[in-house]
Amino acid sequence: MDDSARLKTMKIGGGILILGITMFLVFIFVTEISAGTFSPLLFVTLLPAAAIIAVLLLMISRRSRDVMAGLPVHDEMTQRLKERAGYIAYSITLYFVLVLIWIQFLVEEVETISIEPRFVLYGTLFFMLGVFSISWLLIKRRGLK
Repeated sequence: MDDSARLKTMKIGGGILILGITMFLVFIFVTEISAGTFSPLLFVTLLPAAAIIAVLLLMISRRSRDVMAGLPVHDEMTQRLKERAGYIAYSITLYFVLVLIWIQFLVEEVETISIEPRFVLYGTLFFMLGVFSISWLLIKRRGLK
């Protein structure tokens, strides 16, 4: 697959993802408003969605500029950067999950509060995304070691 076809696929996939996120958020807001349980805290869901959409648009525009300049969309160094950042994110997230399990065990012993499983899942996913992004940026700036 040549670079222009990869870029076109990336744009189509990104557009579908942005459309899906937007439709999901609209569905949540319409459902909450029609049920009469609308809360201003629902706007908190807009922050991660807006961040995902902004990063996606930034990546697609950067790749478009690279293809226009004649640079390849996917090369070996980029692949190695992603693999290294993914390894770091996976390793750190394993320890993060172990800490969450330990905290949950302590919370169950004290029985004062309980952590809902969905918050643990969301927290873990956002933590992994954050660690991957930070490690990818640091590796990209400092180089592979």
